[in-house]
Order: sequence, then C-alpha cells, then structure tokens
Amino acid sequence: MKKLFTRLFTVTVLVTFLSSLTARAEDNLLFDPGFEDPWVTNNFGTFPSQDAWDSNGTSKETIIFHSGATACKITGSAMAKLEQYTGLLTLTAGDHYELSFYYYVVTSLGTNSDIRMNNYWGGGNVDATHEESILKEQFSATTTGVWETKTLALTVPANASSFYLALKVPLGATVIFDDFDLHKVVSNEPTLTVTPASVPAFATTINVQTTKQVSVTTANLPYDVNVEITGANAGYFDVSASLIPAGQTSISLDVHYLPTQTGNHEAMLTFDCPDAPELFTSRRLNGTATDPTAQPVITILPVSHDFGTLTVGQDSIMAFTVTTENLSTLPSRAMIDDGTPNGAFILISGEPVKNGTSTLRIRFKPVEAGTFTKQLRISADGISATANLTGIGVGTIAPPETEGDSLPLDNSNALAEMEENFNSVTHNTALSLPQWKNIAEQNYRAWWGFRFDEEPNFAAKVTAYNSVNTAPDAYEMWLYTPPLDFINATSKEFSFKVMGDFMSDADEARLKVYYVENDEPLYKEELQGLDIPQGSDYNGTWVPYIMDLAGQNIADTFFIAFHFIAPHGGTQSATVYYIDDVTWGKKVSAVTATQYDTDRIWTQQGTLHIRSEESGKVILYDISGIILGEYSFAAGENTIPTRLQSGVYIVQIQHGDYRKNCKITVMPV
Repeated sequence: MKKLFTRLFTVTVLVTFLSSLTARAEDNLLFDPGFEDPWVTNNFGTFPSQDAWDSNGTSKETIIFHSGATACKITGSAMAKLEQYTGLLTLTAGDHYELSFYYYVVTSLGTNSDIRMNNYWGGGNVDATHEESILKEQFSATTTGVWETKTLALTVPANASSFYLALKVPLGATVIFDDFDLHKVVSNEPTLTVTPASVPAFATTINVQTTKQVSVTTANLPYDVNVEITGANAGYFDVSASLIPAGQTSISLDVHYLPTQTGNHEAMLTFDCPDAPELFTSRRLNGTATDPTAQPVITILPVSHDFGTLTVGQDSIMAFTVTTENLSTLPSRAMIDDGTPNGAFILISGEPVKNGTSTLRIRFKPVEAGTFTKQLRISADGISATANLTGIGVGTIAPPETEGDSLPLDNSNALAEMEENFNSVTHNTALSLPQWKNIAEQNYRAWWGFRFDEEPNFAAKVTAYNSVNTAPDAYEMWLYTPPLDFINATSKEFSFKVMGDFMSDADEARLKVYYVENDEPLYKEELQGLDIPQGSDYNGTWVPYIMDLAGQNIADTFFIAFHFIAPHGGTQSATVYYIDDVTWGKKVSAVTATQYDTDRIWTQQGTLHIRSEESGKVILYDISGIILGEYSFAAGENTIPTRLQSGVYIVQIQHGDYRKNCKITVMPV
C-alpha cells in the first residue's frame, strides 16, 4: 500500500527538481525512467524512487531488464499501479509528444488487458475526451516472455499544463516495465502561425486611426511570405509589414484602421507563400466608423402592426426591421405594456445591432380573450423608436384535466419490504403505480414517468416547465409511497436517489421529502438535513440517500412523500427532478459500479457498517467536506467504530484507484 501523502509530496518536490528538466539527456520529461535510482523498502513493500513514481504492487527486478541493471516488476491486483506526474510544463496546444516504454509480460490474462493505461493531460478545462482511445488503451503482449515496446503519439490539448502517466496491471497478470520516455517531437515541417485566431473588431470615428496587433510565428520556412490586405474596403486598413522572411521568425504586426466614411467596413488580412500554398492563412478585419457630428438614427419598420383576431391559443408571427446609424452605444430593446392583459406578445428571435440592420420576430398568441396592445421600443444614445402592436383574442382554452390520483391515503396492505425502480412507468405520462398516490395539489400537472434512452433506465420525474400552458402559474405536486409497515420490517432503512437537471441558481423550484401519517388531517413532517440538490452546480448528478429509522418514534404504518413546489411554472422554470430506486425494509447499495456492485454501506444507531467482497478504505466527511476519519476494511462485513450524531455525511469508498462518493443521513433518535 502506497503512502497516502505521496501524490502531494510528488507535486511539491517538482517545484524543486523540475528546474533541471531541460538539462536531462535526450529531453526525457520523466524522472528515473529506467528505475535505476535507489529503491525504497518499508512496511508496505518495495517501491521505485518515490521522488519520481507513485506505485503499488511493485518489486525490484534485477534479472530481467531491458537496459541498465534494474527494471520494475508489477504483480497485478486491484491496487497495482505505476504512475508519474509531470507538472510545471510549458505546453502549447497542438504540439506533438511521444510516450514510449518497454514491457515484458511474465504472466498474461489472455484478454488483451494485461496493461491498462489511464493517462491524461492536466490543467484547467482540459477536454477529458481528447485522444481518449490512445491515452486509456488496454493491451497485452504479442508474445509473453520477450521485451516489447509501446509508443503513443500524443497531441497537446488546449489548456494543458501537465501530463499524468498512469498504468495498472489487473489481478492475475505480472508485467515488468523499463525505459520509459516522454519527449516533445520537433518537426522539420514549415509552419506559419498567426494569433489571435480572430482579430477584434475596430471601432473609431472618421479620420481617427486605431490599431490592433497580430503576432506571427514561423519555423522552417523555405520561402518568403507575402502579407497583404484585400477586399472592397481594403483602403481603410494598413499593415506594418508586407513580407515575412524565410526561416524562423516571431514578430508582431500593427494593423491600422483609418476610415474616412461612416459605416461598417470589412477586409481580409492574408499571408500567402506562392511557393508553398498549403501555408496560406488569413484573418478577417471588421471596422465600424462613426461621425461624432452626425445625429444618431433608429428606425423600426413597420411602425405598427395589427395581428388581427385570433382564437385563444392560436398564434401569428410578424418580422420587424430595425436600422441604426451613428450610435456610440449598443441599442437596447424593450416590450412596453400599457396595462392590457399580459403574455400575448413574445419576442422570439433577433436583437438590435449597433449601426446596422437586424430583424426582430414577434409572436402574438393570446392566452385569454380580450384586446391586447404592446409597444416595441429600441433605445440608444438618448433616442428611441417604437412600433405599436395590437391584436384581439376570442374564445377560451378548455382547462386541462387534472392528472394523477386523489386522496385519501389507504393504510391497508402495508409493506414490510418495498423496492420500486419505476420500470413499469410510461414515458412522459402521469405516473400510476399500485398503492402509490400521485397528487396534483396546485395546477393540473402531477408526477410523470420517464425513460432515459441512453441506459435504458426509468425514474419518476417532476417539473413545472410547461410549453403548452406557458403562464407563470404556481405548481405543487406530491408523490406518496405505499403504506409502509414499520413493525414487521426486518430492516428499518428507507433509501432513494435524486437527480436534478436544468436547475439554475435563480429558479425557486424545490424538492422536499416528508414523513407522513394518515391522520385527519394528514400529519406531515419535513425530513431535515437531506440537502436535496439545487442550483446549476449539481445538474445531472445522482445523489443517493439512506435513512435508518431504527429507534425513532415512527407509527406502525407510515408513508414517505416527495413534495415538489414551484412558485412560477410554465416557461419560467426549467428545473426537473428525478427519483429512483426507492426501497424500504432491506439493506441497499449506496455504491453503484459494475466492478463493485456488491458494496453495501449503512448506519445503525450512529455506527457505520460496510459489506464488501474486497478490502479497501472508507473516508468519512461532514457535509462541509471536513474529513472526520479514515478507516480500512477487510473483505466481508465490517463495523466501523463511529458514533455519528444525527445529520448528513459524505462517505467515500476506495478500492485501489476506484473511488465512489455517497451521501448518508443519520436520523435523530
């Protein structure tokens, strides 16, 4: 087992020794690539240089090696690994690197997976799918018992600042590694690079010059490159050099814009090498010139439009042309209401532009009978233009039929054990299940069934978003479980998982969970401390919950209810919640992964219990992320010596490199 602080230690010491990196032979970016540096032996095993490698399951090999006097043998297991972090690199997106190493398979699984790579580029906002099939390939030797080599051709992704080499050897395989190499591939091909990728737009007044910079870097150029500005408005632009010499160059060019007439002007900055046409590149130039003595102008055509008489629910669309001239600021637009019924006129596309022409499309869709008027207003620089909108709505829309079930609840046939995975529901249709109660408390919408196409998997779904009835009315829905038998349940655990999607920080839609007794009226008590996901940071993530109700004041027959409320629905709320895997009266899995689908974790009277088929480690956090304890566990059932108070905790289970987080709730006794 590797020391826990190795990763942090490796990152820290790199500050000290990476400064000598460029002086290493053959520009190999890896340290101790042949495992010739002193090895370390401690209570956990024998490891190659810990200044370079982070490893498990390793032993020093002095008989079979590719070069030097030492190689690294890895005996496969769930935790066997060989890793090295190369940080503080100066990387350029698009540059090419090559990773290679020698391997000698002693014992093979015969499944083309004796060596499992998990390499990746580090840095902020690096595309995790970049060359994923190369970086995370699994393979075996062509022939066991001989040295073979593996070479990876890599391209640096955008935003990368480090490289992480990571190999694993699974249980049943034994592999010897030697002579790792990671280096930059320097090409002799001619290159011409122009930055930025797009030149920012110019803006000035007539007869006043403004300037932008363009950087040009070349390498291995066999010929000169001509620099030229072309296009109908080329006369308003100029560049500081007309030629880039052959060879290698890094220069900054000044691009000037000196307009003599108002308006929008376009041209093209080209870099052309007639003897090497494949190097041709260009940048578009855009400039806007205004006259400080000219008056700003805003026009809207048509200046008014009558959408006529429409039946409620029907719609009609009209396009308005907005033209602006001589503006110094970006124009704004507004839909001004004169107090008549609201919600009938909607701007569906288009925005006004500065010193140009744009099209705005407005839909009239009456939601009730009446005469409707609005005014489209475009404003900038202290002036504005308007277009008057009118329309009449007649008739009514029949109110939709209320979905779902009706109260009261029924205590009969209480369940001592229940497991609901919603696999029998119908997609995007009001949910209907035996003994469940699906109630539309406010408005007509109830909980729906939902099918995830990519899995496939089913769940219960709730949302106030409504593309048919778009009015921002309030929605409230309840979903009650079947009656639950507390007395005869062998386990007192209630569990479920929740996922939120399309949530925003401004959306007030919320999901809550209640304990319910079937009294008159219903007794409902919100379960505190569950921390149901809300806000954009938590979209698309399933969060499991396990509640141990043992020792609490629970009625012989009770219900759990999922309560959704949105103050404003229609098109004002996009939040969606899903619930799945609702269970009562049985031990449940808080870890769901193919390799470890037998892991179980639960609490009883504040004590943590883990059952697993493989040994590992569990880390316990409070809800703010502070570590409360780290515990090792063996294969089988384990009792962790915790005395947890009521509240919400985060548990991380580890098996080697496998990690899984889950949330547990300890209920007050």
